[in-house]
Amino acid sequence: MICNNFEIFVLIIGPFTQPVKEILIIHNPNHEPVSFRIKTTAPKQYAVRPNMGRIEPNQKVEIQFILCPMKEDPSLDFKCKDKFKIQSIGITPEHKTLSLQELWAITSEDLIKEKKIQCVYLPPVANNLLPTLASPEPLRDDDDDDPAKLRRHLLEAKDEIARLNNMIENYKQELNTTQMKQRKNEEAVASFEKLSNYCLELLNDK
Repeated sequence: MICNNFEIFVLIIGPFTQPVKEILIIHNPNHEPVSFRIKTTAPKQYAVRPNMGRIEPNQKVEIQFILCPMKEDPSLDFKCKDKFKIQSIGITPEHKTLSLQELWAITSEDLIKEKKIQCVYLPPVANNLLPTLASPEPLRDDDDDDPAKLRRHLLEAKDEIARLNNMIENYKQELNTTQMKQRKNEEAVASFEKLSNYCLELLNDK
């Protein structure tokens, strides 16, 4: 089931006043080909290429998520509610001659595997402030029937979400500190310019 290999989050890093492209790699660990399709809650905001396709056994496909330009960057406390839904179905030998559109049209919903992915917006920062993310370990097909393993993966996923939330908060604090230092530097330069102009005026008066 290829959906188990997807990330929980897609981190989209600004600036957002220009197109932003992020890459997601999806993998088919099965012994038969699969077809995937991608949907989003904000179809006018994103372009997904490709949004439907076929993955051969033990092969990978690169998916591009392109965020359309915004009029201005969102605020630091903005919480993006956009989500993607990635669905997959197996391609059995009797269906291998069908087009992907025909295959999806005849497939019942109970055979469709899916994974929801949350978007997270991050403002542009220097590379040394950019956090490093750890990829969660993918589930294997034989884990699906083992409650203990599923519970362990669920706990690991909850820990990873908590770690990401904490990382984002720290990231915001570092960004605020950087912006505060920048504002202080700008204020210092402005004050120095005012003082210089004042001194020049005094000299001219003399």
